[in-house]
Amino acid sequence: MSMNENGRKSQDQKTFKNKKNTNREEQREKSRRKFAGTCRMCGSVLSYISGTNVMVCKNPSCKGIVKKRRNGDEETVTEVLPVFRCLDEKGMEIASNLFAEAE
Repeated sequence: MSMNENGRKSQDQKTFKNKKNTNREEQREKSRRKFAGTCRMCGSVLSYISGTNVMVCKNPSCKGIVKKRRNGDEETVTEVLPVFRCLDEKGMEIASNLFAEAE
């Protein structure tokens, strides 16, 4: 380990440490995107809502899932549902760890 005359780490070592932290942050962000998945309507990354077991699409231009069904009177009812994903207990644990620092 090279030290300068004041007993401090050289600039090269500081740069290496910062680069290492940056790589960890990039890897963590990549893990978040991979875990969250994408919206099947618009393709944006789903967002985790802390304290719940739900991940939703927060893209304002995403129209959601359009469902058409017929009533008993042959009327067509159109519903627009948001794109979401429910997590089980293990998924909630993973999400709370992955997204803890992001919020």
